[in-house]
Amino acid sequence: MSEDKKPDPALTYLPIEVAVVHEHRILVRCPYNTRFKLGARVLGGEWQAQDRLWVFPGENERWVRLLCHDWFGTDGSSPPDLVDVQITFNDAQSNLGREVAIFGRVVANVYGRPAKIRLGEGVVFVQGHAFIESEGLHQRTVVAAGSVVRMAAVPRALAQEQAPPGIEVSIIERPTLGGDKALQDDGGRQLTPAAEGKEPAGDDRCRGEGQQ
Repeated sequence: MSEDKKPDPALTYLPIEVAVVHEHRILVRCPYNTRFKLGARVLGGEWQAQDRLWVFPGENERWVRLLCHDWFGTDGSSPPDLVDVQITFNDAQSNLGREVAIFGRVVANVYGRPAKIRLGEGVVFVQGHAFIESEGLHQRTVVAAGSVVRMAAVPRALAQEQAPPGIEVSIIERPTLGGDKALQDDGGRQLTPAAEGKEPAGDDRCRGEGQQ
């Protein structure tokens, strides 16, 4: 993988925050990630649309933090090691569902009526495009062969894994970004961080779409 390309300051994808509330609940504010969502359901997580965060049973703290580390590069106790990536689609990529994802991150998906293509958070097309392909009553998203995509803030460990067939991934080093708001309880009070006391500031713009 190449690491010689400059980061794109226009791409933003803010970090997560994990907080423990009275040892009975764990709150996770995070960007949308398809793989995190699957794991969250297994761990008893519930998506709170109004507050735009996940709530987990307190007894699952260890596993929740491991899940966060796997897909966001941090368990909430320290800043993640993130890189931007440039993804080259040598072959067309599609999914039987309505979205194309890599690293658990949505590259593009189908939404609305009439159906349109929407890019994932922190994603831009450098060249190429995504389009909708219909099969009977069903529609799916396709990223065209030859497309090149820039994706912000991917955990380094994920970016260094072997890419899926037909895809090349190049690493782009990026400056560390901070969040802008801390988690609060139902009364609007700022939550006390978990034991380590060093969680990065959270992002209150966690994408709720599709998390339910």
